[in-house]
Order: sequence, then structure tokens, then C-alpha cells
Amino acid sequence: MNANGEKLRNLRDEKLLTSQQLAELAGLSRDVVYRLENGKSGAHQTSIKKIARVLGVEPKELLAANE
Repeated sequence: MNANGEKLRNLRDEKLLTSQQLAELAGLSRDVVYRLENGKSGAHQTSIKKIARVLGVEPKELLAANE
């Protein structure tokens, strides 16, 4: 897992959401959330915005883990 994936998982856990629940709320597939959390895929800007909205954070917070 990369730093951004870990950040995403931590934020999801803070909201007490499963990856399936986050995916449904964001209008994405669970596979997209899984790949992002595990560093298996780069994030499309649209997906990041949808996930950030559900988690109540700014999109840049999901990408700022490496800073």
C-alpha cells in the first residue's frame, strides 16, 4: 500500500465505512476503491473528487500523503 492509499483507507475507517459502502456512496465500483487503497491503480481526478466528497475532505487531502 502506498502513502496515498493508506491515507484513503484511514479516512474511510474514520467514517466507519467499508470499501463497498464508500464505492456505492461515491458512485464507483468497489474495485476502484480497492485498487486506489492498494496502490494498484492511479486515480482519475473524477474518482478522487467523488471519494473526497463522500469523506468530507478536499480532493488534495487524498493526494497529499506524500508531502
